[in-house]
Amino acid sequence: MSYSVMLVGLGQIGMGYDLTIDSKAIVYTHARAIKQHSNFNLIAAVDEDSVRCKEFEDLYDCVTYNNINLALSEHSPDLVIIAVPTIAHYEVLITILNLSKPLVILCEKPLSYSLEESRSMVAACHEKGVKLYVNYMRRSDPGVIEI
Repeated sequence: MSYSVMLVGLGQIGMGYDLTIDSKAIVYTHARAIKQHSNFNLIAAVDEDSVRCKEFEDLYDCVTYNNINLALSEHSPDLVIIAVPTIAHYEVLITILNLSKPLVILCEKPLSYSLEESRSMVAACHEKGVKLYVNYMRRSDPGVIEI
């Protein structure tokens, strides 16, 4: 089974960290991880920066949008990755839930700067039946370090 993925945010964790590194050696970004995994199909990306969008399109042969509303009107992803600045996580997540119903939303850490806002985001996903995961630095997890 292949899952369709939309990436929202083309900054460092979205695509920047591994731009100049051999793609077979290291994977630091969501874009590269998705592109290299056979069970995921990168269908679109969103970023307000047109230069980043063009760079992404050239590297990943994938359509980009400057507006999440337009992207979600054109695509129905199974997985949406939120990799925008933390201050925008709430707004982006609510927009996603209002315009689509992915199976999963993966949000970069921290979920929010506000406990109340974080709880609201969790509740909104629960209400819509969408699984919400928060990404964290794997380098700090003792089990990952041991492996």
